[in-house]
Amino acid sequence: MTFRDTTQIIDEPGSDTTTEQAPVDLAKIDTLHELLALAIGDFRKVLADDRYAIDMSTWHEPGDDADDRCHVCLAGSVLAKTIKLPLHDNAEDSFKGPAAWDRLFALNSLRIGDVVEAACNLHRRDRDAQDKINDAYTFAKRESIQFPYEIANPTDREGGYALLERLEDLQHKLKAAGL
Repeated sequence: MTFRDTTQIIDEPGSDTTTEQAPVDLAKIDTLHELLALAIGDFRKVLADDRYAIDMSTWHEPGDDADDRCHVCLAGSVLAKTIKLPLHDNAEDSFKGPAAWDRLFALNSLRIGDVVEAACNLHRRDRDAQDKINDAYTFAKRESIQFPYEIANPTDREGGYALLERLEDLQHKLKAAGL
């Protein structure tokens, strides 16, 4: 079994050349808005890349489609584009780092608009996180964010773009709230 580190070099979708950028360590992302901003950028790249199929029921899983696309959810797009998990690798077999997995679970919660659950996942290993979680609770109560099932679970690119629009709005609100 091959494991990948959470700090990888980022390249453009479909490109044979690598563009050196500062590596991203998911475990060091400490705010929901920064985490969501990263995921939005990666999800946008996945939506534009025909090698990927949108599937919110799996992280990053090689497909058995006739066209052999990799199936990814919102968090899986981060595995695909930031972490650079190879197209035909399964996330559960190839990716390590409990704190990084916490961030992926936080993204899964944000995908459905559950800010409190996302904060709990993001700060799971932080002993001093109660204030951050309380702030998320206050924000969630004030904003009353809920994404309808059909928005939170797109099965195609069109639905992916509808989810992307909601996520961008949520990301701006989280940033304004300091979350």
